[in-house]
Amino acid sequence: MTDNPTLRIETLQEFKITGLLTLFRNALHDDFDGMTRIPQVWEKLHERENEIENISPGFAYGVMMGEENGLTKYVAGFATKADFVAPEEMIDILIPEGLWAIFTHRGSLENLQDSNLYAYEEWLPNSEYEMRMSPHIEFYSPK
Repeated sequence: MTDNPTLRIETLQEFKITGLLTLFRNALHDDFDGMTRIPQVWEKLHERENEIENISPGFAYGVMMGEENGLTKYVAGFATKADFVAPEEMIDILIPEGLWAIFTHRGSLENLQDSNLYAYEEWLPNSEYEMRMSPHIEFYSPK
């Protein structure tokens, strides 16, 4: 287990992410396939990242967008300008302005789930905040 992630509460302005969508069965299902599907979509995105204009190398977003027919929607992508149009087979997601709890995970991706569990199962239920209906965002940056 890793140390608990650091936390800050911050208002973020609206921004757009362009990327590739995948659907997976979450950990509540016996046939959970997120640990396969998510790395696959990241690999496909990196093969096509030259199609997305003005990205900052090493900076990327993973976005959980709720469920559809029992499958979790996940987008791997990059922040893009408002007027950028997603290439074929990619989608644009508008992340709304709002107050966000930002957790900084330290360590390997193998331990990322520990930070997620802390945020959702320990911190949130014991905080003064409530989760709103909006995408859940992972932000990846160079070390």
